[in-house]
Amino acid sequence: MKKYSILFLLGILCTSTVTGLAQTSAEDYFNLGLSRGEAGDSYGAIKAYDKAISLSPRNLDAYYNRATENMNLGRYDDALEDVNQFIALDKELLDGYFLRGNIYSESGYFKLAIKDYSKCINSDPEWSDVYFNRALAYEEQESYQAAYEDYSKTISILPSDIDAYYNRAILSSDIFYDDQAAIKDYDMVIFLSPNDADAYYNRAYTHESLGNLLDAVRDYKKAIELLPDDSWSYGGLAGVYITLDKNSEAIDLLSKAILLDSKEGLHYYNRGVAYHNSGLYNEACSDWRQADSRNYPDAKIALKEDCR
Repeated sequence: MKKYSILFLLGILCTSTVTGLAQTSAEDYFNLGLSRGEAGDSYGAIKAYDKAISLSPRNLDAYYNRATENMNLGRYDDALEDVNQFIALDKELLDGYFLRGNIYSESGYFKLAIKDYSKCINSDPEWSDVYFNRALAYEEQESYQAAYEDYSKTISILPSDIDAYYNRAILSSDIFYDDQAAIKDYDMVIFLSPNDADAYYNRAYTHESLGNLLDAVRDYKKAIELLPDDSWSYGGLAGVYITLDKNSEAIDLLSKAILLDSKEGLHYYNRGVAYHNSGLYNEACSDWRQADSRNYPDAKIALKEDCR
């Protein structure tokens, strides 16, 4: 399954909160930080925000933006120091708790992230991005029911949130074994984003699990049409064709998959199955040896049973 794990950040604050005689100079540095950050120069942005803060030590926006740039660079301790200063300067602004939750989540402190996200939700129960990020953190802690509920809340607030439908679908199929619910969510993803190849692939896989083979064929074909360089869609369609005893078509598809990704042992193993079903035993054994050399586990069994 292909999954979205996107943290929605508040982004860079674009106003400068500065006071006193240093206002113009501090604002200049703040704006320089903005322009450097927008250009992808996080290091340059941080240096500019350093100057802005040295001239205006209570500049909330500079602390916030410097924290964000530090997080983007993986400098989580520095990011936390800045966001904690932001919170200390104004404990009522929820932006700081949301950003700190994101920093905690990015650095693997999911329990602390959930605490900050929950504080945001308690004060603003209609903030969809916070529910989504808390769902991601709950998943990391294997609190799947809580994650499911937060994705559902995200959707109730923002019915066009594609990623929430997507991730809820994966929970439905992989954790709760409710493939029908998963398909309904993939239907919504495709309705909202008709050219989402991953959604067609995942819906095809789910249809295949339910035995809806013709629906699976349709969706795998659409995934190939939208993303012709993805070996997995060819492999998925080939697997359905093997089930339908269309081994020649499966061999052709798996040959394309191998051209796209020659390191994947599953493609060789399945082509070996299709060859074996077609009575081409030497070709089957050759592919299973290739699969075994790529550490695909079932290949050893096939070699032992069918390739003396």
